[in-house]
Amino acid sequence: MIIGSTFHPHIDIHKSTWRFPDGVTFKQIDHLLIDRRHKPNLMDVRSYHNSNIDSDHYLVIASLRAQISNVKQVTGIRTIKYSISKLTSTEVVEQHRQQIEEKLNHITLTEQDNGEELWEKCKTIINSITEEVLGIMEPANKGMRLDDECQAAIEDKNIAYRKMQQGYGTRSLVEEYKEKRRKENTTHKRKKK
Repeated sequence: MIIGSTFHPHIDIHKSTWRFPDGVTFKQIDHLLIDRRHKPNLMDVRSYHNSNIDSDHYLVIASLRAQISNVKQVTGIRTIKYSISKLTSTEVVEQHRQQIEEKLNHITLTEQDNGEELWEKCKTIINSITEEVLGIMEPANKGMRLDDECQAAIEDKNIAYRKMQQGYGTRSLVEEYKEKRRKENTTHKRKKK
């Protein structure tokens, strides 16, 4: 193991990873350990003072070069999800059942049909009718939705954080930042419910 954060030349402000509570003294106490065989892949390590992580430690980011293997990855087929919320209506359930029953009764069996071919026919009929009657479910929006009040609380907290950094962490600026951070957290918790 080697200490990767000491190999790259940087100015002192990009080396320090911790601020003493007096706001004037800075130390390099957070390091990145990496296995010796991965040392050529480590491109850069530095600390970022402007990132707001609610700590007296600064964010340490390493840039790595990825060595990707040439193994071909096989991708699977995406499963179709149907809008099953429509099944709460008895009319839709009855329509779905009748159409499936009607189509399945019209399947003609031949002597060459084995179990696999029969299953494929049934599966195709069921999927097509289900897609026709229920429809395909829209993908859920996984992005975080913040309203204007949450955005304003985040912006106030970030402004207080920047003031605190520029003012060498005086007591009044630190207290103002902590208050803004508390307000932001309570706003998010209230909106989450």
